[in-house]
Amino acid sequence: MKKINLKKGFTLVELLAVIAILSVIMLIGGQSVFGALDNAQKGAFKTESGLAIQAANSAYQIDILNRNVDTNDTVCYSISWLKNNGYYNKQGNDADSYIGSVLVKPDSSGKNVTYTIWMQNNKFKVSNGNLSNLVTDGAEGADGVVSAITGSDVTIDCNNTPGQTLKK
Repeated sequence: MKKINLKKGFTLVELLAVIAILSVIMLIGGQSVFGALDNAQKGAFKTESGLAIQAANSAYQIDILNRNVDTNDTVCYSISWLKNNGYYNKQGNDADSYIGSVLVKPDSSGKNVTYTIWMQNNKFKVSNGNLSNLVTDGAEGADGVVSAITGSDVTIDCNNTPGQTLKK
């Protein structure tokens, strides 16, 4: 007669070894996924910062056309003012978390204009940014670098700029 082996299956040690291996794989894979997600969110914030600068540019041009400001006037537009007046249309669940301002400063001839942005949301910040220095990688807190918020150390407005028209 042939003996039948009823013990077909895995031992507890084999199951624990498989679980340990899968855990290590998930840890390694999870870190790369979270890193990619963080980079994507930083890129989105950089794009939103650029859109806020473009919104301030539009508001400034319309203010000049309506003779609310002169071509030599320095103007500070808050993000909330740009939103409330239809220049900056941030959509989504975190739309209200975007705060800050954009400083519009023409040179003495009134022909060349520079735009400087201070902005933050619940997760990221940028200070002293402009369209040429906005980056997602660089020294944390450096001018124009989108970085994680580490506290309330962000200047989110241009109130300290002398001789400006303030749009709150």
